[in-house]
Amino acid sequence: MKKVMDNNKAVIYCRAVCQEQTSKDNSLDKQEKLCREFAEQNDIDVVDCIKEFESGTKMYREGLNKILSSTKKGGVSYVLVSDPTRLARSYKVYNLLQNLLMEHGVKVCIPCPATKQIMEIKTT
Repeated sequence: MKKVMDNNKAVIYCRAVCQEQTSKDNSLDKQEKLCREFAEQNDIDVVDCIKEFESGTKMYREGLNKILSSTKKGGVSYVLVSDPTRLARSYKVYNLLQNLLMEHGVKVCIPCPATKQIMEIKTT
């Protein structure tokens, strides 16, 4: 498969509210595995994987802050999440995060295992 970008480095972000609420299909390990498999298939270099138990309605989360700090430094083109709700549960928070990442040239991408393509989420 072809590379999706010239700089093909990514950070994986995995989130659940709490350990008790992770189902077998949505565990942090399952989220990471889906993103890593997709990254391997598309020659994307995963430079970090951030996992946390936190509410998706909060803007200020330790893991998100780590991502935002690392993207400000450059060198990362993507944030991979298994599902848009893993990044944020509210449209307001999601759009704010998306815009902050876009300011640094970073795209939020969701691997689609059925098509082996990246679904790129954009805001208007």
